Amino acid sequence: MKNKLHKYAINNLTLFIIIGQVITYLAINSGYITYSDLSLSYSLIVNGEFWRVVSFVFIPPATSPIWSLLSWYILYLMGSNLEHFWGALHYNTYILVAVVLTNLTAYFFKLSIGTNYYFQSSIFLAFAFLNPNFTVRLFFILPIKIKWIALITWIFYAWALIFGSLGAKLLLIASLANFIIFFSKDIFYKIKYRGSGLKRKIEYEMSKNSPKHSCFICNKNDIDNPHSEFRYCSKCNPEQCYCEDHIKNHNHISE
Repeated sequence: MKNKLHKYAINNLTLFIIIGQVITYLAINSGYITYSDLSLSYSLIVNGEFWRVVSFVFIPPATSPIWSLLSWYILYLMGSNLEHFWGALHYNTYILVAVVLTNLTAYFFKLSIGTNYYFQSSIFLAFAFLNPNFTVRLFFILPIKIKWIALITWIFYAWALIFGSLGAKLLLIASLANFIIFFSKDIFYKIKYRGSGLKRKIEYEMSKNSPKHSCFICNKNDIDNPHSEFRYCSKCNPEQCYCEDHIKNHNHISE
């Protein structure tokens, strides 16, 4: 089934999205269209403006050409990386689910959506999850790992879920739902094995603080008495450890 669907996958999908945004950016700045012409509004879709189902994806990221170029570069970097990692079909599906969830949210809650911020944020979350140690230069100077930017983003999302408008909350939930659908298994295994790793680390640290040698008679050990000598008596059954004071002065044990 998956092999049959591969032929329908769009390669370099991120590039096509960016080209579409560049075209709409030029059209908006030339006065041919406005941002509202691209917004997702079901009251207008039911009146025949069907392009709005996908046109919101091509809303430009900013009015400033510099910030737009920077946003397009970052989007291409993240999107092409995801496509290379997943393959075109998986990446296309991720984008499609994000678009569908946004449309369903707008339809059921009668929203008018004039931004693709939450749609593109799902791409960022996926990239940050798969590349947590990827380094970007904040303000082109300060190197920072993308996992810390993602952490700040999650904090902002938590704030938006609590204090944001109803529309913002719903769009955010749709964006996060897309991420969770695709990454729930990875998140589960990451938590599971991180817990196992923490357990092993604790056991290792505890073992470092446990004595390796302890006298069977007086309980003197190599941690409290690092300069003492400890030996094992082969005549005892089983062999027992004794300090230098008791190695020659003890009754042999036998089972």
